[in-house]
Amino acid sequence: VIPVAGIIRDRKKVFNEVVSSICKKIKTGICLRLTPSNIEDMGVLAEEIEETMLYFNIKKNDCDILIDLEGLKGNNVKEVVQRLIKVINSFPKVGSWRTFILASSYFPSSWDRGENIRRERLDFKVWLELLRSADKIVRMPSYSDYAIQDPYWKDSNSGFAGSVTLRYATVAEWILYKGTKPKADSGDGYYQFNKFCKDLITRKEYANADYSWGDGRIDFYAKIEKTYRDEKVDTGSSSTWRQIGFNRHLTVTANQLSGI
Repeated sequence: VIPVAGIIRDRKKVFNEVVSSICKKIKTGICLRLTPSNIEDMGVLAEEIEETMLYFNIKKNDCDILIDLEGLKGNNVKEVVQRLIKVINSFPKVGSWRTFILASSYFPSSWDRGENIRRERLDFKVWLELLRSADKIVRMPSYSDYAIQDPYWKDSNSGFAGSVTLRYATVAEWILYKGTKPKADSGDGYYQFNKFCKDLITRKEYANADYSWGDGRIDFYAKIEKTYRDEKVDTGSSSTWRQIGFNRHLTVTANQLSGI
């Protein structure tokens, strides 16, 4: 376990104290997460990092740097990459950190009910373009993303009240299904998920049931038939649907990275 910290000036005192206490107890170093606002001025950032490292009493070789671009705006890949090249080449002591990681997301925060859409995996495309420019940077960052979730956390204490969704990653995009709210739906309810699976396995983008655990579950739910409206059948649940999507995304991404 590696505790994640931020620049101490950006965090509440109690948060910093908790992270510091964990660092002293487990001695695994820290991961220092930097947001877009942190990397605007490298001179200021150098001072803030030094102050943060002193506070946590951590050496650079015990610290993982995570540059988190959060949600990417627009779709100009070259513009983002040129900005990243400048950031990386001017980053304080860039070669001294235990690991150096780049994270971002282009997953939509929402899409309309009843829509099946495609969304380009621009976060991975940006990293690939940066990799092609590796000869122009002093250190190539490792890849990280938010998988099938947008980066802006929405807290909810009311339990699941959303729509039925299926989120499926391919090497270049996501295929996204969204139905209606099951309890408000007068038709298929939770069985909408099974119908999404039935449609997906007919598409050329679907791999096969053996490609990943997620693909196997999609095949499983696609084969479940419902003969009448009130028949009780296995439709999974909101947590199951997310597990399937995350597993598929992680498997695809891991295979992409291992092939580079």
